Amino acid sequence: MTQAEYKQAVTVLSDKVMRFVQKNLRSYHDACDIVQDSLITLYNNIQDVEFEKAKSYLFTVAYRKMLNVLQQQKVRSKNLENIQVFNPTQMQDTAAEYDRKQLISHAIEQLSPAMRSCLMLKDYEGYKTSEIALIMDISEDNVKINIFRARRILRKILTNAGYNQ
Repeated sequence: MTQAEYKQAVTVLSDKVMRFVQKNLRSYHDACDIVQDSLITLYNNIQDVEFEKAKSYLFTVAYRKMLNVLQQQKVRSKNLENIQVFNPTQMQDTAAEYDRKQLISHAIEQLSPAMRSCLMLKDYEGYKTSEIALIMDISEDNVKINIFRARRILRKILTNAGYNQ
């Protein structure tokens, strides 16, 4: 990859990587650090990475760095039995104050890091299953399983919260 191609990759991809990492970590500052470290890693390997593979390479590096941060924070994945069901009536405020985005955001927080990452890459970033498998270094079947389980959990949470659309 040339310097010009690197600059183009940074311009085009940095916002997408930032959205992906920030959505998973829920921390702007940690996400900034990870994106910056990922871009530095890409720059340090500029000779080894083809321009066509820069997107996949950058997301892979960012994903692995994100996992390291999650491990340091000792975030544990939750299984279907241990999820917290969002119930607006338990809150002091009325359910009307919780708009759809907040409800979905809360539901996504209940997912394990692997499920959340697969779902975000698929539904928010538009990656194909094979690309997600490369980024996360898991099999395509595991990607499909994570997406299926994530959607099932989201459906359960949203249904219990009274959101049936």
